[in-house]
Amino acid sequence: MQQREPEASIRAAHAAALAALPFDDTDDFAAADRGFIGTLDDPQIRNDKGEVVWDASTYDFVQGEAPESVNPSLWRQSKLAAT
Repeated sequence: MQQREPEASIRAAHAAALAALPFDDTDDFAAADRGFIGTLDDPQIRNDKGEVVWDASTYDFVQGEAPESVNPSLWRQSKLAAT
């Protein structure tokens, strides 16, 4: 699948969200670290038939700064969930 560059209106909306929200406040990340229990040896959760029903490794790409095509608030939330 070929990916297109985001439209100017999308880039502008995401830049506005980035400027409007307190992204320099990292208290949420500290709280996530404090509540961290441990990492699963196998990131896949299976049902009683052995079928994968959840695979946490599908979110391994969520690292660094949000691309221009992604809402920065959603990217931050995804990073917190993956912590």
